Amino acid sequence: MKAARGTTVVRNGQLIDGTGAPPVRDAALVIQDGRIAYAGPVAGVQPVGPEVQRIDARGGTMMPGLV
Repeated sequence: MKAARGTTVVRNGQLIDGTGAPPVRDAALVIQDGRIAYAGPVAGVQPVGPEVQRIDARGGTMMPGLV
C-alpha cells in the first residue's frame, strides 16, 4: 500500500476520539505522510509551513481512525 505524502491539517471541527472522552470542540487533526500525528484542541497544534494542505471541517464531526 502506498501512503500519502506531505502534511494536511483539518481544523474547525468537533473531535470524537473513540475513547469515551467528551467531544473536543474547536479541534484539529494533523496528518503527516498518511498517519495521524496529532488529534486534539486546535491550541495544541504546532506551527506548520505554508506548503501544508488545509481543510476546514466547517463545524462537522471528525472521527480519525474510524474504520
